[in-house]
Amino acid sequence: MSMHAKRSSRVDLSLWSEASRRSMLAAFPPKYYTDIHYVCYHCGGQSVFLGADQKITFEVKRQYVWQRRVLCERCKLESERLKAELRSIRKVRKERGAFAHHDRAQSERMLTLLQLLPKYALRKDTAAIRMLEKELGDVV
Repeated sequence: MSMHAKRSSRVDLSLWSEASRRSMLAAFPPKYYTDIHYVCYHCGGQSVFLGADQKITFEVKRQYVWQRRVLCERCKLESERLKAELRSIRKVRKERGAFAHHDRAQSERMLTLLQLLPKYALRKDTAAIRMLEKELGDVV
């Protein structure tokens, strides 16, 4: 955590997750969380992972202490919305089983979502994309 950044919230190592307490950072923990400035992966905008937000992330939500933000709040919310929509479509397709491919509009939307999500720093699901392209007859 940068020495030039603004001090924010005191670190309470006892509230970190077990994995975080086993990390190298736990051997030499900072006294305070400090604001971390970064550029959003998706929109390129300037953003800040506030020390107060880090305290909540690492001590209340107990997420791994070495994680870093890559999306601004707006893009993170949009990413979560897209992932929720994709989960919903996958659930419907699973329930329909062999008949799922009969809903072309749904298959097209699922393909669009799978192609969008990597732009939000998420893993590209190449197998699912290829399956949908084949299903839709778009393979060249």
